[in-house]
Amino acid sequence: MNFFTPIDRFALSPAIVLALFGCAVFLFDFLVPRTPKGQRYHLAYVVLGLGCTGWALFNQQAYLGEQHLPRLRPSAARSLSTVSRSSSTGSS
Repeated sequence: MNFFTPIDRFALSPAIVLALFGCAVFLFDFLVPRTPKGQRYHLAYVVLGLGCTGWALFNQQAYLGEQHLPRLRPSAARSLSTVSRSSSTGSS
């Protein structure tokens, strides 16, 4: 059985990148001494992590734009949630 598909990885890649960089920043903060030079490296690594997360988000949006997938408007999202609520509270 294949529970984690390539589509799942594609959808979760920004969150995975951000979580991995966040864990690395915590380790980096613990291991690097609190000197001005160490703090600059810390800041550079945080900015690098945010840049990589932005790159993953950009790749996601570029792919979705290439596929000409319709964007979900907020009004459509509200109507979908209303439909799902009314169907779940329907006759029992």
